[in-house]
Amino acid sequence: MAASGKPSRQVEPYEYNVLKMELREIRLILLTPYDRRAEKTSIFRCDIVSVPLSSAPKFFALSYVWGDPERCNEVNIGGKIALVTSNLKVALEDVRDWMRSNGAIDEDANVHLWVDSLSINQNHSSEKSSQIAMMADIFSSADQVLGYLGPETEATSAALESMHYVAETAAEKIVPLENIVELEPAVTVFNSPFFTRAWILPEVVIAKRILFLWGPAALDSDTLFRTVKRLLEMFSTWRIRSFEVSKLGLFLSDLGSRSIGENMSAANMFREARKEFHSDQEEVKLMDIIDGASWVGLKASDPRDYIYSLAIISTLTERFGISPDYSREWREVFQDLAAAIIRENRTGLRNVLLSRSRRSRSDLVSWVPDWGMRQTMGDPYALPSTQNHAEFGAAGATAQDQSSLFQSHCHTIGAVEAPFISAPIPKHDEDQQWHIAHATLIGSLYKLYWKAAPYLRDESPRRLLWKVLLGDRSILDGDDISSRVEKRLYESYDDALIAAWRAPVHRILSVDHLWFTTNLHYLAFERRPFATSRDTLGMGTMSCQEKDEIWILHGVDFPVILRRVEEDGEEKNEYRYVGDAYVHGIMDGEFLAEEPETRTMLKGAKFSLGSNQNDSYGHINGVYLGGPHSERLYSHSL
Repeated sequence: MAASGKPSRQVEPYEYNVLKMELREIRLILLTPYDRRAEKTSIFRCDIVSVPLSSAPKFFALSYVWGDPERCNEVNIGGKIALVTSNLKVALEDVRDWMRSNGAIDEDANVHLWVDSLSINQNHSSEKSSQIAMMADIFSSADQVLGYLGPETEATSAALESMHYVAETAAEKIVPLENIVELEPAVTVFNSPFFTRAWILPEVVIAKRILFLWGPAALDSDTLFRTVKRLLEMFSTWRIRSFEVSKLGLFLSDLGSRSIGENMSAANMFREARKEFHSDQEEVKLMDIIDGASWVGLKASDPRDYIYSLAIISTLTERFGISPDYSREWREVFQDLAAAIIRENRTGLRNVLLSRSRRSRSDLVSWVPDWGMRQTMGDPYALPSTQNHAEFGAAGATAQDQSSLFQSHCHTIGAVEAPFISAPIPKHDEDQQWHIAHATLIGSLYKLYWKAAPYLRDESPRRLLWKVLLGDRSILDGDDISSRVEKRLYESYDDALIAAWRAPVHRILSVDHLWFTTNLHYLAFERRPFATSRDTLGMGTMSCQEKDEIWILHGVDFPVILRRVEEDGEEKNEYRYVGDAYVHGIMDGEFLAEEPETRTMLKGAKFSLGSNQNDSYGHINGVYLGGPHSERLYSHSL
């Protein structure tokens, strides 16, 4: 993205030459670390040269945060003026100072540097697309990548010293919890926005060698990565051993950033992804990268960059057909990625719907995830501990009647209509405190239990309601439900359930139930219990409502909630995708096995995407995944 504004001086603006793309040319910034002219003026001076990447001289690549595009400074490029963000100007000055003090560069040497906002003509979409496509080769060809953490502060020296100490010390021996303030210098570095941007991830991961700069001061990558690993290990130990979690939270927030813990998680993800990328043992999977970036909250100012930046790390991008194209609208990019994942393998549809269940955006078609939206703390109930080893089954287990299923996968789809939602509980008032809301949640589940009682046979209400809350995700770990969860949590649940039947708000606020309510907050975050038309209990997304239909799709190991579309007061055979669900009695195939009349599997139809211009978005047994002018999940035969 080009910086906004125009040069203020009456000096000829810099104009980019045309790169010879057939030679895979790149532009390198030519710096003279000992340029005395640059020291006498506030304008940063440099030159730009174009060279084929294959014959480029030794060069550094700069990884940095662009900063506010409205705050710009002028730089002098070969006597002509260009605008860069203030953040980049400071970064270039600090890089030059570091090079000067490095000792390995003499006064006559020039240094070549690749900087995206200067090396790429940001106003030329086709050049930008082709250069972004070369990013992996550019950063892997760089002699060293310089990760710019930000300008030097008064705390820099102490922080670097503290980080070296933490990096070389075992986590359990660093400091006890009561002396946590001693870690402040080492933790402060993670206040940097460097750890929040999506583009930083591939730049750090792909680099052969990387050195971090805090101002002109250098920090080797091993020290930074070992530091964050040690700190997270220590914080995790404190959470396990102590109930004074608030002390840790207050410490992090007092450092001036509510997100500093998240930034540390992002830095740790950089470390793990870099290790995996340079390992010969495994492929780096695109979905893993996207999910990881979403969990730690990486951001991109252009939504398309969220896909393009992360895709260059994956070894699967060629198979997905992903290539940067900034002439395309971001919704197209998001939709095409979802379609490519569905087409790629048998778990593709499951992965797309699962990602869509976690994230939503009104201006996307209903089945397409907002890949750039951060995941919430609440997991979909479609995430069993067994992952997805079974070809079919709401929880991925093998208990269902396999003989009733097709020998196939996502490219050939069958579907079974399960119950529809008949009695969702009311949504909680947003002003209620979450622990009061969850007390109401337990009471509501208990009321729904009596609606489902005739179907439940010998299952106790406590066991059933616990399974609904837990999403049955540990079903394969043992028959005794209390043995599958922490004893204290189950006992707190038992007490809270009884209390909720009698006086929910009063008892749930007691200190004894803090542990339970905290865990319940994670289990039921943005979840809405309901009873079905077949008198079973379930839990769906908060947006589910009465008359929504529950479907099981062959190849997707969790039930999906679909909403029939109405037009002019009449229902159509068209559906919008609402989300995933837990439904008691069908999570492991019981519904198929016990209700033979519901086994009417629709004839399998080939799932195709891009087969021709008129059917470019494919269909699943008549369930159409939307076209360029649609926001619906279509069906003509369900």
